[in-house]
Amino acid sequence: MKRHFALSAGARRALAGGRAVAGATNAATIQPAHILAGILDQRPTRVLRLLNQLKCDPAELTRALADVTGPRRPPPPATGPRLTYSGASKQVIVRAQKEAATQSSPEFEVEDLLVALALSHEEPVAALLSSHGITADGLRAAREDSAA
Repeated sequence: MKRHFALSAGARRALAGGRAVAGATNAATIQPAHILAGILDQRPTRVLRLLNQLKCDPAELTRALADVTGPRRPPPPATGPRLTYSGASKQVIVRAQKEAATQSSPEFEVEDLLVALALSHEEPVAALLSSHGITADGLRAAREDSAA
């Protein structure tokens, strides 16, 4: 039987933020980089704490991410179809659900999305995270340390 996961309020805000970034960059679909931008735009305390533990400057990461997502512009009027998630972004969400399962959580959190993005090896966002010292294993260890 397939397990269904609820999204935490923070994860919902991050995904909504990713949708907004995709719209503001005139993207055809919501890409993993847009999800990361949505996370960083929300500035969730727990994620900022994890980034700080990994010696990553969130502002520097945000600036570097703009090179991947492109410049933001006012979105066109919402007359067309609603933006959808790319296949890669759907995989990120599935990975986040799996990460939540390893934490025995009934809902997935923003941190689960961040780990899932770091695991997206074929995506530019994973390379960007890695270049800033952020890996899935590092995030998991920092998460355990902050929970202790």
